[in-house]
Amino acid sequence: LAVANSYREIGELATAAEHLRFALLLATTEAQSAPEDAQAAYRLGMVYEVMEDYEKARDQYQRARSLAPQDVKITSGFARVDAYLGNRDSTAQRAPAAQ
Repeated sequence: LAVANSYREIGELATAAEHLRFALLLATTEAQSAPEDAQAAYRLGMVYEVMEDYEKARDQYQRARSLAPQDVKITSGFARVDAYLGNRDSTAQRAPAAQ
């Protein structure tokens, strides 16, 4: 993802898109082969978020949260895309309390 973002920042959009497609393939394969791995779902959510597919990102972050509800970075990713989708009021209510 970092490589794709770097290419996007310098205006090399075709190369950025190519790297994003590869990241999506890797993350999808990983998430499918390890359905109980919260980090795999989180990484797939990150790819979807970078691609601005916020619905799919939210779904993956939600899946990751169900597997690791106390993981702060997962909860943060979920809250971020939930806000992008316009669910600002309900995001804080759904985020688990810090222990």
